[in-house]
Amino acid sequence: MLAEFIVASTLSLSGGASPIIDTGPGPKETRLVALDLEALDDLGQDAILSDVPLGNNVVVDLAVERFEVFAPDATLLVVGDDAERPLDRPAVTLLRGEVVGVPGSTVFLSLGADQSEGFVLMDDRRYVLTTTDAGVITYDEALVDMDWVPFECATSRLLQDEMRAIDPGAFDSRGAPCRRIGMAVETDHELLANTFGGSTALALGYVETMFGAMTTIYARDVNVRFELTFVRLWETADDPWTVGDSGGQLNEFRAYWRANESAVERDLAHFLSSRNLGGGVAWVGTICSDFGYALSGNLAGHFPNPLEDNHPQNWDPYVVAHEVGHNCGSPHTHDYAPQIDNCAGGECITDGTIMSYCHGCPGGMRNIQLRLHERVQDQILSYMDTGVGCDIIPTPPGIVTDPTSQVACPGADVSFLVIASGEHRTYQWLRNLVPMAGENTPVLTIENVTASDAAQYTCIVSNVCGMVLSEPATLTLGACVADVTGDCALDIFDVLGFLDLFESGDGDWNNDGVTDIFDVLAYLEDFAGGC
Repeated sequence: MLAEFIVASTLSLSGGASPIIDTGPGPKETRLVALDLEALDDLGQDAILSDVPLGNNVVVDLAVERFEVFAPDATLLVVGDDAERPLDRPAVTLLRGEVVGVPGSTVFLSLGADQSEGFVLMDDRRYVLTTTDAGVITYDEALVDMDWVPFECATSRLLQDEMRAIDPGAFDSRGAPCRRIGMAVETDHELLANTFGGSTALALGYVETMFGAMTTIYARDVNVRFELTFVRLWETADDPWTVGDSGGQLNEFRAYWRANESAVERDLAHFLSSRNLGGGVAWVGTICSDFGYALSGNLAGHFPNPLEDNHPQNWDPYVVAHEVGHNCGSPHTHDYAPQIDNCAGGECITDGTIMSYCHGCPGGMRNIQLRLHERVQDQILSYMDTGVGCDIIPTPPGIVTDPTSQVACPGADVSFLVIASGEHRTYQWLRNLVPMAGENTPVLTIENVTASDAAQYTCIVSNVCGMVLSEPATLTLGACVADVTGDCALDIFDVLGFLDLFESGDGDWNNDGVTDIFDVLAYLEDFAGGC
């Protein structure tokens, strides 16, 4: 957490500056909120969001931190009728954290001008933030009637010899090392065209939001974080996907990627589709393997929105989390021995978890908690500890060389450099501990410096498993060391000025108490060093 480095007084928010503003009652048991985009842009790495309404009856403060889902070198593409082209990253702010004063709570928010989604888990209740035709709303899921349709995971139908058998062992999920899974995402034409009306910004924002939610869940439960290494959207209707059921589409997806996308850096690949494929499917225990693929179908394109009658399947984060759980080594809860639950056999409960089939019972998705059961956590961690054929524990970042302080004259160009170690690094420069927009490389260059640029500059180097703050470098405006005349230029007049000092006996440049030839040599060395 950046809080280790930045004291509370540097937080971006105080008083009424929260970007989530209560604007009054909404439809049914919901609360309308507005987003202050300027306040959102001004958020620091860590922040307190004050007085956030969760439906009509609950107001909380949220302690959150920013995080990224895209890998630093992620490839984002859309395929048109004639060619593919790169896409810009979506203008979405991802936040995760907890409710102030509520230990064990979980917060995930994806906030943007076009689409905002998220949830708060607190005291065994789930509160949702989502975008609707009426605007952005929040609500207590238990107080709003949800009309879910059935979902089937076809993983149990996969051939057993294509699945990894995992020994759950005895594993304490607490204290597990931080792990990173590089995730490649494939889609189909229907997701972009039908679900997002052809808007690549909305579709890409949805993918970012989805795997931000996955990171929130999996980081909390098994200390696993996801980074998107590749995302492809299909603008053209001539995509390569021809199969109409989940199992067949998964096999076609795998075959296409094995033939065409071997160069894409990934630990897993996930297919997101809004077609009616009958649900989702994945191979079990296949990180970094030839079967590291999963598919989630029937996607609605946003987080739960219960205000539209007969809405399509609106359980997107549940389905993706479920199929990712298979890739990460877990079968269904009814396939454990002894069973965790047997909702699939008609023995229904109301506190099912991500890997259960309790959505098939009366009440549907209201029977599912957005968490991995403790035994599922142990299963996943045991698999990751012994069954993964690649290294998914990244080296935390470290500072090799801190930036150095500099003195510069007005109008000069100044650069600061930080050299860091660690994998999958990102950079964020700060001026007097305030993040500098767009300064996200190892080199910070300030052109045509003015008095307002005189400050301390530091750099946060981070990856999904940690962050470190460099030592500060101070930029001071003034004359160069050898600028005897004080005109912010080194020229012959400075040399003549020094010689005048030398002849008068005041030229002790090396401060040894004596004016002699060594002072001349010291001055000439500083002169040669420039500004």
